[in-house]
Amino acid sequence: MGRTMVAIAAASFAAMIEALRLAIADGVPIVSNQICFSLLDRRALTEMCSLCADKGVKLLAFGVLAGGLLTDRWLGKPPPTEAELSESWSLAKYYRFVPLFGGWSLLQELLRALRGVADRHGTTIAAVATRWVLSQEAVGAECDPSVRKLR
Repeated sequence: MGRTMVAIAAASFAAMIEALRLAIADGVPIVSNQICFSLLDRRALTEMCSLCADKGVKLLAFGVLAGGLLTDRWLGKPPPTEAELSESWSLAKYYRFVPLFGGWSLLQELLRALRGVADRHGTTIAAVATRWVLSQEAVGAECDPSVRKLR
């Protein structure tokens, strides 16, 4: 018997959770769900992680470094300029999460805390931010190409 791939798309986390519930209830074998997940965008920590952990669905996290915002590059720096945002689609995309997170000053507090952890372990902010995502029970892997660029 051949394998079947099923794609489910939704416009919001709530809609995605409902679609996953319905698919699983109908017996569709869901093995993974690719989502945006980072310390800056923690929407998946609600029902998504618990549903996926409960049903054995692994999350494939992208955006774990939030377009580079969760790296040493932005520690102690002012917000990106319009020119920087216009030069990097990824930076512009994830910068939209900063106000939802609590603003640039709160992001700087997070980066300082990550730097402290990184210093204790002899690593980078990016490594600590990635490790946090990977430590979530339902997360199976990260699929963020920017993580590999930093290695």
